[in-house]
Amino acid sequence: MLNLPRSLIFSLSSLILAPTTWAATQIEHRDGMGTVQKVLIDQNNARMETPDPSRYSLFQMREKKMFAVDTKEKRIIEISLNPPKPANTATQTTLNTSSPVQAKLLKQGASDEIASYATVHYQILANDTACSDDYFSEAAAKLENIQPFIDAMYAMSSARRKAMANMPFIPKNPCMMIGDSLEAEYTKLGLPMKSVNKEGKLQHEVVSIKTGVNVAPDYFKLPAGFQMLSEADAMKNMQSEFVKKMDAARQQMNQQHVAPPPVPMPPTMPR
Repeated sequence: MLNLPRSLIFSLSSLILAPTTWAATQIEHRDGMGTVQKVLIDQNNARMETPDPSRYSLFQMREKKMFAVDTKEKRIIEISLNPPKPANTATQTTLNTSSPVQAKLLKQGASDEIASYATVHYQILANDTACSDDYFSEAAAKLENIQPFIDAMYAMSSARRKAMANMPFIPKNPCMMIGDSLEAEYTKLGLPMKSVNKEGKLQHEVVSIKTGVNVAPDYFKLPAGFQMLSEADAMKNMQSEFVKKMDAARQQMNQQHVAPPPVPMPPTMPR
């Protein structure tokens, strides 16, 4: 009979009884309003938390699918690579008639560390006008799961931007159009660590990066039993709810003999 050391038996027992977890890479970043949000990434998925704990986005990188999850409403919206067009697009005149933007990415040299990672400073120009100062880290991009996430996010944003290019409500600000021509270069520069606009206002900054963060096995899975909607259907529902609320407000105003307020623009899906 084989006699195992008691210490080994306890070690094996703890491994068997311990709950299964998955290791992920966590990025904390701060936006221009000072809000800090978390993104957790594994080999195929990225989950982006929001300030509202009941809402988050799940990006299935290999499948190129993104979902907006609302656990309070028990609803999942699939974010399409081709955003739905507004119902009245056919009757509007496109505003996107400006000339192609001449975008440039000028390397300024090594800069300060951000979140303990060395960065390189680049200035981004559109038609020879400065748009922003951006800081990238090649070292951070080499961490586990980071580079696939960078590639997948740029591919997703590029596809949506191209699909939206001719929509009438998209303004043709040159600085908002530089992504199309610089996309391939961005993916080679490393992880975007910080961006400051031409007015000197912070737009985005990485606060911390952690590897080997334990998450539950179902953390990157879509919740079961939730209502699944396409982005187009979700937009229709939002517009329908908007109309109902405006009608109710008009009826209340009429009953009070008060002139109704001017009708605001209907809501649109977040980009």
